[in-house]
Parts: sequence; structure tokens; C-alpha cells
Amino acid sequence: MHCPGLRSLSLNNCLMLADGPVMPENAFEFLESADVETSDVKMTWKTTQFADLIASTSKKLRRLRVGNDGACSRFLKICCKNRFKISFPFLEDLALGTKVSLKVLGLLPDNLLKVSKIIPALRRIETDSYDPRLFFFLKVLMIE
Repeated sequence: MHCPGLRSLSLNNCLMLADGPVMPENAFEFLESADVETSDVKMTWKTTQFADLIASTSKKLRRLRVGNDGACSRFLKICCKNRFKISFPFLEDLALGTKVSLKVLGLLPDNLLKVSKIIPALRRIETDSYDPRLFFFLKVLMIE
């Protein structure tokens, strides 16, 4: 699964095998753009498998689209947990494909603060969820 020259990846309606191989940390070392969406709201990937995918794409990623509520919830939870040690130093463009509140996603407002700290280059966020949109809007106002 090592893809040394891959710059863009789209995983839509994908299932990951529960007993599949562990993804190497450098599997997507040059990836700059990714679209990740699961087949339905009930995410079929284990959190550790999704975390492996996110960790292996985080180093050079500039654009990320995360589709549906389940994938958005998993992505944000992975980002705010210390045990995964993930950061996105170059991520500028993030789209969260959800309309639901943080509460429905199983998150607290403080979780968004943790997420924002590991995405220092973030310049644009796209979402139909009011909570993250308001948080990042206010964060931008406070910086300026």
C-alpha cells in the first residue's frame, strides 16, 4: 500500500477490512489532497484504522474533505486525542461534510480548540454545521 508519488486520493463509499494490514506511516508521504467518505453514517472503519489513514496523510496535506457525519465525528475525535499525535502543518483547506451539532457528533466546543491547534495553517473551512463554522469564524476575528 506504499504509494510514493501519489498527490491526490479520493476514498468514497469505502470499507476497510477489520483485519486488514496496518498502514505504514509514510504510505502517502507526498499526498496534498484527500477526500474521505464512508458508505453511511454508521462508520465501518475502526477508529485505529481511520487514525492510521489520517496519520499517514497528515504531513504534507494541504486540502482535506471529510464526508458525512460519521467520518467527520471520527476525524475530529482523532484530531483532539493526544494518543494519536497527529498534526497538519500545511493543511489550509478543510471541508467537513456534516450539518449536525457538536453534541450530535459527540464533541464539546473545547475539542475544536484542540483541533485548531494541530492545524496551524488553516485558512478555509467549509461546513454546514453551525458550531464549527462559528468557532472558526470567531477564531479568525480574534487573530486579526
